[in-house]
Amino acid sequence: MKKRLLYIFLTLFIFSTKAQSSFYKPIIKFAQSKETSYQKIDVFFKDYTLDINKLNTIIAEAKKYNALEIELYSKLKQGVLLRDKAYYQEALKINADVLKAAKKNHNLEFEIVALNMQGVVYRRLDSIRLATNYHQKALELAENRKHKNETILRNIAISCNSIGNIYLTLDQFDLAKEKFEKALVIEKKIGNNLGLAINHQNIGGIYEKKNELDKALAAYYLSLKYNEIINSDVGKLICYNSLGQVFLKQNKINKAEYYLKDVISSSLKTEDDFYISSSYLNVGWLNLKKSNFNLAKEHLLKCIKIAKEKKLQSILIDAYKILSQIEEKEGNNQQALTYYKNYQKVKEDIINEKNLKYINELNTKYNTQKRQAELKFLKQENNFVKERLKNTYLNYFVVILLALLVIGIIYIYQRQKQLTSEKKLLLIEQKMFRAQLNPHFIFNALNSIKSYIIKNEKDKAVYYLNKFSKLFNVILSGINEREVTLAEELKIIEIYIKLENIRFDNSIQFSLTIDNDIQLQQIKIPSLLLQPYVENAIWHGLNSMKGEKKLMINVSKSNEKIVITIQDNGIGIVKAQELKKQRATNRESFGLKLTKERLQSYYNNTYTLKTINLYDSNGTACGTQIVLEIPEASTEA
Repeated sequence: MKKRLLYIFLTLFIFSTKAQSSFYKPIIKFAQSKETSYQKIDVFFKDYTLDINKLNTIIAEAKKYNALEIELYSKLKQGVLLRDKAYYQEALKINADVLKAAKKNHNLEFEIVALNMQGVVYRRLDSIRLATNYHQKALELAENRKHKNETILRNIAISCNSIGNIYLTLDQFDLAKEKFEKALVIEKKIGNNLGLAINHQNIGGIYEKKNELDKALAAYYLSLKYNEIINSDVGKLICYNSLGQVFLKQNKINKAEYYLKDVISSSLKTEDDFYISSSYLNVGWLNLKKSNFNLAKEHLLKCIKIAKEKKLQSILIDAYKILSQIEEKEGNNQQALTYYKNYQKVKEDIINEKNLKYINELNTKYNTQKRQAELKFLKQENNFVKERLKNTYLNYFVVILLALLVIGIIYIYQRQKQLTSEKKLLLIEQKMFRAQLNPHFIFNALNSIKSYIIKNEKDKAVYYLNKFSKLFNVILSGINEREVTLAEELKIIEIYIKLENIRFDNSIQFSLTIDNDIQLQQIKIPSLLLQPYVENAIWHGLNSMKGEKKLMINVSKSNEKIVITIQDNGIGIVKAQELKKQRATNRESFGLKLTKERLQSYYNNTYTLKTINLYDSNGTACGTQIVLEIPEASTEA
């Protein structure tokens, strides 16, 4: 018996040694070659890309022989494995490391591949803007390369497909279809059945969203055909889920069940949480249609658990919506409402980001077209002038003379207009700065500082006295400094609020948020432009209310304009006007009127100002919002 066990052990050891040898020897030999072509490396290692341990071995050997491209290739494949198992942050880190190394070593192929890999991960996470940026950069680099090998063409197709999917989530169906069809042409050219399957699947998604369900089925069946040719279990799983969804929408329950009956077990084999949660979602929906509410909820709650953990927002939206419908059918209206609110919240979070990105893309497209048109016009004008100058020097002299005359007339007109405007603005600003010297504010601020001195709270007294002197200095010097940077203006506003807050026992909760892409030092605005609106919010919004007092200022950018929002959670405009009549004061009206005149004089109809009443779900006033939109650059006349 012992001899037999020893024989089996030796046999296994010899087999294991031979297997390791058959794996190591070609890897070492290939690593020594220091191959740099992504395509050749992919052909050699494609059978090892699903084994994380083998990839680690390849990376170690590549480092040993300084074979950088083989190391980067293996890391990218590790990133794919992590992405497919929903370890998105780990995948992003690996891809970022590869991208950095590729740039450093000027390897364009690997840079393009890494950019696309990052884009795919961010698309899985519904990070629309980041996904678009990475895919757009990859597409730009790939299309600008003069000699396009199969790797470059394949990545153009990947970029087009991913950007098409982003357009699809934005419901821009024509733009999405254009990208998918462009990708299809490339995939046919290089004979990539996987790419054909993916893009036909995506085109089916367009038809499904447009509710052209028969066309969607045709596209999904075509995708399934290609997935069966390459025997892709994941591809077939995606198609079964898509076909099941369409049949559920058509209320063809038996057909839907035929395709969805095994999707959960199939998805669990992939260990990909994206496909697992999608399968639970569709099977839950199927059971809703069959009125198996308990089973439906069981599957949907599993879906939500995974989607929350992996931040799969798009899947969460559908899961919450279906759960809300189930609870409503069972008469659990409160629970149904809770799920519906969750559905609305997640949906709004995604849609807000998508809309912002879409607007930015439209602006970019418009500005590009506009610049091209201007360049074309200038080129035509230049050619015309050149032809005329060839004819005679006299024409040249006349043109110059007329041009100087026109410029002189325009300059005189503009100068006169500017002087008139400046005079008007100066008068307004003088009135405004007199209005800023509110004796009540000065008296209250000094009294508050005095109280700190009496209480022997020297540090506070010195702190607020410094703030008061700085604010007072700005008000007095504002006559000479007609404009300041937005950064300076916001600092002064913060000082003003801190001083006013003393009167409220520091009960006002103030917050200031600024978008990262805004350069506050580059934006000029009239000095103390925002102070009247902040003062109005404090004294007529928050002063008369009980409970928690909040004042928020937000600075953002939209459509090449700076948007400044001042919001309070006070008593609202209607109640404030009633109290104002009782007090018989019009100081705030005078201050706001002067501010509007300053805005008009400074920005000359290029600004917008909105005052918005805020109400809660019961229709009760819950604050006021001032929204001021100004150009990024000064347009002062």
